[in-house]
Amino acid sequence: MTAPAAREPLRRVRRDVAASPFIRDRPLTEIYRSSPLFTALRDPDRLGGRCGACEFRTICGGSRSRAYACSGDVLGEEPWYAYEPGSFPYQKEPAAHV
Repeated sequence: MTAPAAREPLRRVRRDVAASPFIRDRPLTEIYRSSPLFTALRDPDRLGGRCGACEFRTICGGSRSRAYACSGDVLGEEPWYAYEPGSFPYQKEPAAHV
């Protein structure tokens, strides 16, 4: 991947943020609490792919920035995530801590 290609996802995010009509009109805390994007990022049940099926999704969540950079979907699967959901040998232990 060339350097300009590596920066393209950042450009897309900047365009999305710059196009938001409320970015200068509302307090940052209000945007964080009520924005559909931030609300979705805080909801692990909306994650897709392996991240959505993973028993650790409420703890880990994967890299949302890498998912967005690689697929254009901020809630998509984390492409470099090596763990296969359901393969943890002590399945009852993470459930007790979540």
